[in-house]
Order: sequence, then structure tokens, then C-alpha cells
Amino acid sequence: MAKEVAKNPKRFAGFCVLSMHDPYQAAQELRRSVIDLGLKGAIINDFQSAGPDGETMLMYDQPEYDPFWAAVQELDTVVYIHPRLASPHLQKELWDPRWWLSIASLQFGQDVQRHVLGMCANGIFDRFPGVKLVIGHLGEMTPGHLWRIDHWMIRHYRHKGLPMKHPFRYYFQKNIWVTTSGHFSTPDLLNAMTAVGADRIMFSIDHPFEDIEEAAIWWDCLQVNPMDKVNMGRNNAIKLLKLDLPLLGPEAVMDGLTRQL
Repeated sequence: MAKEVAKNPKRFAGFCVLSMHDPYQAAQELRRSVIDLGLKGAIINDFQSAGPDGETMLMYDQPEYDPFWAAVQELDTVVYIHPRLASPHLQKELWDPRWWLSIASLQFGQDVQRHVLGMCANGIFDRFPGVKLVIGHLGEMTPGHLWRIDHWMIRHYRHKGLPMKHPFRYYFQKNIWVTTSGHFSTPDLLNAMTAVGADRIMFSIDHPFEDIEEAAIWWDCLQVNPMDKVNMGRNNAIKLLKLDLPLLGPEAVMDGLTRQL
């Protein structure tokens, strides 16, 4: 993929895909991908299957993954956590009896939400404050639930050894970005803009699982502050991924150029 990106770097950029079985090897491959290949970061699965039967779930909010997050911070790069199919035993127990709720309708969001909130609660972003994390689907069901989560955690757990030093909302406004991939709802977008800020949101589609035309029509018709729209549609990604592209002002929306953002 890096070779294809190199053919037209003004049009394309890429992430490496990492196996997370070994945090040290993952860190080494991330360094190679970013430094030697010029990729913009990494995409990793929600958890890593391990063990002889594949039933062990390795989660990256545990201390043994600190070497990986240290490398992410050192490289000043980006990690995208993407949903994946449930492990076989959870699929059987939780989702087979209600299979229509598995994958994108509910399971993906719940699983990534739990993992990312675990990273916050277990202090990943406090130990490595430079880590930059991206999650899709308008934040995997999380922005609209932040008040409730913070309310409960602060009331019940802040004096019981809770590792994190700040409310969850803090990390979503400092370390975490969300994309609109596969979630083209204006009310939900407005809620996310209020909860985490327009500077943490990036327009995305989720092709080939979602329809490009549907996403583009939704975005073109979206009525929000013009500067927010340009930032979410273009500028935020340019800044986060360090793309060699000019930042645009609100005139890009007012001139009807949203399809070209």
C-alpha cells in the first residue's frame, strides 16, 4: 500500500495495519511504517485474538501495552481503533440469540466504547498524554453518554483507586477524535459537536459498507456553522494527520465547494 500511496501522495495517504499479539513487535512495526514508509499512523482491531483456540481477548488498556502507547507518543502519530467480529464464545452467548443486533447495528459500538473508556479509566492517556486516538461511527455511541459516565464515575469511584486523573470528557476533548463514518445523522452530529467539540470530529463515509452518495448528500445539505463545517470536512484531518494540504476558511462552504473539501 505504501508503494501505491507514494505514486500520488497529494491524493492518498495510508495507515499501517498492526497485529497486536506482542506490544513490542507492534511498536517496532509502527516505527517502520511511520518513519521508513511515511504512513500516517496505524489501524488496529478492537481487540487481539490469542491463545490456542483464539478465545483469549488481548485488550490494549492493560499495562503490558504501555510500550506500544509509548511508541505512539514518541512518533507523534495516530491510532485508529476499528470494530471487529466478537470472539467465538461471546458471539455464541451474546449475539447468536439476537443476531440482528450483532456487528454494526449494536455490537461494534458497544465493544469499541468499552475498550476506549477502559483506556481512559485505566490511565493510558495520563501516562501517555501525547497519544492521539481515532474512533469511527460518530464516537461509537459515546458522546451522548459522557455526562452519565462521568457523573457515575466521579460520584462513586474517584476515591476508590480510579487510575484516571480527569473526567472522560477531558480525554475526548484532548486525546480522542471521532469520525462520521457510517453515521449520517444530523441530530447525533449536533450532539457530538456539543459534547466533544467540532474540532474533534472528521467527516468520513465508511465505504464500501456505506453509500458514498448518501453520505455526500447528507454532508452537502448539513446546516451548521460554516467554519465548523470546513473544519470537520477538511481542516481537522489535515491537522491531525499532518497532510500537505492548505487549510480553508468558511468561504469554502459559502462558495458551495463542500464537495471539493
